[in-house]
Amino acid sequence: MATNEIGEKIYYSDPLAKVTNVRITCNDISVPIGKIEKVHVSPRIEAYCFSVSIFIASLYSFLFYQTVPSSIRIVFAAVMASAAAASFAWVYQVCGNYIELELSIGKQRIAVLRSGMSKRSYVRRIAGLLEEAILDEKKYRKMKETGEIAESPALSLTETMRIKFILEDYASIKMKIREQYERKVKTQGAMA
Repeated sequence: MATNEIGEKIYYSDPLAKVTNVRITCNDISVPIGKIEKVHVSPRIEAYCFSVSIFIASLYSFLFYQTVPSSIRIVFAAVMASAAAASFAWVYQVCGNYIELELSIGKQRIAVLRSGMSKRSYVRRIAGLLEEAILDEKKYRKMKETGEIAESPALSLTETMRIKFILEDYASIKMKIREQYERKVKTQGAMA
């Protein structure tokens, strides 16, 4: 485990997610470790099964093509083709956001990261390291309560600078993600 210039212990860091002993930052969301009660890795099985079922049903409807009156066969085929294309697009979208990393904060559940089926291990790795950071935070609090660690009453200049660096780091991550999103939107717009 490394530490950054402000003394945070870094458990994991990449352009999309960062887990430290102070916070987790994913996309535009930053959550303090001390507020997280539970970490959930939730596959969206129901949405996947339902979208695949609708896609199969839309393909199955083509079996009735011969039973439709010949005057509306072309319209029927066009409607069924567009329904099949729309349901396939839905399956593709669900597969792209199949697994979620959710955090329980009080009564709220916040989805901080969504990923495709092929990146399940990535999300699970981040969740494991996040749980490790939460355990370390609980140990720290327990040590603080028992008096093993003494806390200074006021913020020192070093601590103030740490907070400043944390905020600057968060702003730079947010800017990078926004730039990546804008590039993605531009490339998708150019492809269309």
